[in-house]
Amino acid sequence: MDHIYATIDHIDSRSDCADFGLHALLRIRYRYQDDIDSEIRSAIDKTLRDAVYWFEDEETEMWFSTENHQVLYGAAELLAGALLANQTFTVTGETGAWHHDRAAERLTRWLDWRARFGFSEWLSNQYYDEDLVALLNVAEYASSADLCRRAGFLVNIICYELAVNSFEGHLMTTHGRAYADAVLNPELEPVAPVCYLGWGNGEPPNTLGLGAIALATGDHRIPAAIRAIGRDQPAELLHIERHGLDVEEAPEFGINPKDPEDTLFFWGELVMGHRDVVETALEVCSPNYRLRYGEIEPAVRYHRNQAKRPKYTPDPNNTALTRVNTMTFRTPDYVLSCAQDYRPGTFGFQQHIWQASLGERALVFTNHPQGGPDTSMNSYWACNGVLPRAAAYKGVCVVLYQIGQLPYLTPDIPGFDESLAAFPYTHAYVPRFAFEEWVEQGDWVCGRRHNGYVAIGTPQETRWCDPKADICELLGLDDLLPYDLVVDNQSVAWICEVGRRETHGPFDEFVENVTSETITGDADSLSYDSPSVGEISFGWDDPFIVDSQKLPLASGARYRDPYCHVSFGETIVTLDVDGVQCQLSFE
Repeated sequence: MDHIYATIDHIDSRSDCADFGLHALLRIRYRYQDDIDSEIRSAIDKTLRDAVYWFEDEETEMWFSTENHQVLYGAAELLAGALLANQTFTVTGETGAWHHDRAAERLTRWLDWRARFGFSEWLSNQYYDEDLVALLNVAEYASSADLCRRAGFLVNIICYELAVNSFEGHLMTTHGRAYADAVLNPELEPVAPVCYLGWGNGEPPNTLGLGAIALATGDHRIPAAIRAIGRDQPAELLHIERHGLDVEEAPEFGINPKDPEDTLFFWGELVMGHRDVVETALEVCSPNYRLRYGEIEPAVRYHRNQAKRPKYTPDPNNTALTRVNTMTFRTPDYVLSCAQDYRPGTFGFQQHIWQASLGERALVFTNHPQGGPDTSMNSYWACNGVLPRAAAYKGVCVVLYQIGQLPYLTPDIPGFDESLAAFPYTHAYVPRFAFEEWVEQGDWVCGRRHNGYVAIGTPQETRWCDPKADICELLGLDDLLPYDLVVDNQSVAWICEVGRRETHGPFDEFVENVTSETITGDADSLSYDSPSVGEISFGWDDPFIVDSQKLPLASGARYRDPYCHVSFGETIVTLDVDGVQCQLSFE
């Protein structure tokens, strides 16, 4: 009971992320209404009536408009309004029925956008968990059969994405939004318990996320085909996804930057400050919503005075989560995932662009660090001050950084933060302590875990930094080998190659084959003869060429893999794994 009252206090105090707690109370209220004490039921109902459900209603310091908060607050308002339909809600003075109807409009649009265009917070090991609890509550308890069906469709879509992208029960992929703690220590991933509960991958979790609890306490059943995909271990699996829209292409898909009803789509993509969006965003945003209004109003001034700015960009959003094309290549011994050519050279937010993993804590990635604490949201290990140009094919990823090429990054640009330019270098996370064997040779550092191998290299001089106390604490280890591999340059090229015993031979053979190849060039233009996929060339302005073939870094497919092929914008997904089939339909 203490947890229930603590949740009530959190919501009543107008603390951020109150929507998470609202969904816990709503599930208790709907599912166990005949089993809970009348005093607790009354306390929950009072909190539901007194809560703030939208930014227009009261001046607060709470986030409402990101993709996950939109569905969390919309679903909570819908269900609270239906539950207490004839009662008066304190903040607005309106009935629960009024709140239900207001939320239904907003939620219907959100569900449609996600079904057609995917998630701006793509493959997030944090926010998919929060989306799940809202969607599961709607799927099970909404009074509208259409909303129930559509929310259930998206539950299954998220589960499919987790099943096809996860490795050893963890979502070790590129992420639209990520936090350093769950990246560096996958045991902390909120979505990992969903993988374990849904199809038995990974180890029994030490903690349960919101999504796993909602699945475990509810009636939704993950389709057999998705469970089979989660358990499938093909020798090689190449999976392609696309999420989101660029602002400029949105009208082609019926999303109008000038239409107030579509403003929330762009807020979900965190492009409030884009030139084509910002005036309508200001029209929609109440000054009550201080957190968002405080970003939009300066952006309006920035664009209105563009003629006076020699350094100007129409798209200054460091937070932008626009169109992304991802590639995940998975074998029984490793996974490599990349957001292909994603907004290169722009300044970044929580985007985790690429990662290679051999399982557990044996993972490798690079980033251009920001200035926050090592385990915070925008930090030394999470996100990027400036985004790279990255491309991957199967087990090889090439990552280029030009962190000095931001001519419009000036103090008057909306969202400017000195931490974006605080570090004149990029670095790689190479946890040698997590490998069973490791070798540093020439331009490369190579590691082995079980039968999987990884190598990361750069033609530029590197140095190791001493371990930090907060990372040791996060990992629960006292004495770590240095894991922070730095290149002191603003123009940097990195290459990662993964392999496995079955296809690359013993580890020493893998090391010899990779390290004997020279990485030629730099971030402007680079070439490398991969032992596994052939000669690669890539550059800041050059195409991605592998074995003499120019490879596209964008796709018209929403999904493409051995289990399904779905065009972008379609809302019917047919899955087939070894004869186990299902059709997921939004309509």
